[in-house]
Amino acid sequence: MAARKVVVSEILYFLTNNINLLENEVYICNTADFYTNDDIVAASKILKSEFVNLKCEKIEKLLTNGTQKKDKLVDCIELLKNMVAANMLDKLPLFVSSNMSKIPNFEKCFQINFEILKNEVRDMLNKQHVNISAFIEKCSEEFAALKGKTNYVECNLK
Repeated sequence: MAARKVVVSEILYFLTNNINLLENEVYICNTADFYTNDDIVAASKILKSEFVNLKCEKIEKLLTNGTQKKDKLVDCIELLKNMVAANMLDKLPLFVSSNMSKIPNFEKCFQINFEILKNEVRDMLNKQHVNISAFIEKCSEEFAALKGKTNYVECNLK
């Protein structure tokens, strides 16, 4: 058995140890928030290099080349998922962390900020309230106009 090389990359260590969560949107967003853009770009470069070393399919068609940090992380995750799908995970280097403070606390990864959620729901309800009030006002005006027309018709019939 050939020895695998060891590469220090906290983000790849975190991603490969949580491979079953790579489809989870909350996991991706929180991971993107935790790591810097440079961390994500460096991880992508490592995976691209491994793609070339392992003679995988062309990388360009796998990447969206987004400009935001989350887009770059999604590109990195897509590379990793393609390697997993091709059963190449055991051919990749062992990703390790030299600083465990650069690894997100897994419990905090799925915490929901209820204050932000509460504000978003309140804003949504306020917008709906404004729309419903405007609709009711319009219906009231139309009803008043219709009532005026029926009164006019009623007076003409008498």
